[in-house]
Amino acid sequence: VQDGKADLPQAAEEPVVSEVNVSEFPVLVVTLSGEVPERVLTAAARELRDRIEEVPGVLEGSLQGARDDLVEVVIDPMKLSSYGLQLEQLIGAVGDSNSLVAAGNIEGSEGKYAVKVPSLIETPQDVAALPIVAGPNAVVQAKDIATVRSTFKDAETVTRLDGKPAIAIEVKKRIGANLIDTIAQVRAVSDGFIKAMPEGMHVTYT
Repeated sequence: VQDGKADLPQAAEEPVVSEVNVSEFPVLVVTLSGEVPERVLTAAARELRDRIEEVPGVLEGSLQGARDDLVEVVIDPMKLSSYGLQLEQLIGAVGDSNSLVAAGNIEGSEGKYAVKVPSLIETPQDVAALPIVAGPNAVVQAKDIATVRSTFKDAETVTRLDGKPAIAIEVKKRIGANLIDTIAQVRAVSDGFIKAMPEGMHVTYT
């Protein structure tokens, strides 16, 4: 850098040398696409991401274009009033029952393994069955005063490939891991995975 400074224009700013950690950047992007229901595509992308993260040389895989799950509770004011309940009671029941959710990853010598700890609320059915209040003759559940359904959060970005819905998995490698071997293993895992997926779903690499 010092030797080349003499060749720079006089108005050029002082050169800055910075160290770059290549593990901070994706070495491969695996994209799942296809004309399939969004929930099917999202579930497939999450499962493939988990399998990719088990490859020894992979640091992590991050999803791009996947919307977070959302359980929507539409309360019927008439039913709520007929049971003599307040909105806060329903909100409190959901919050209290969902306070023990835990999940994470375990790092091992062979890679990273996803660990999912069952929570008290995992599905819309769990929410629907939540007891809100116990009466003298029966227990009032969430489904008695509200409609519970599974949906997604509003999309912040839209990802498509060749006009079809898509979800990308950005794969980062561990420091010291062989780049060529890691990419080859990730592609092998992805190629094997896509064979079990519904017809019309494809995987591409960039």
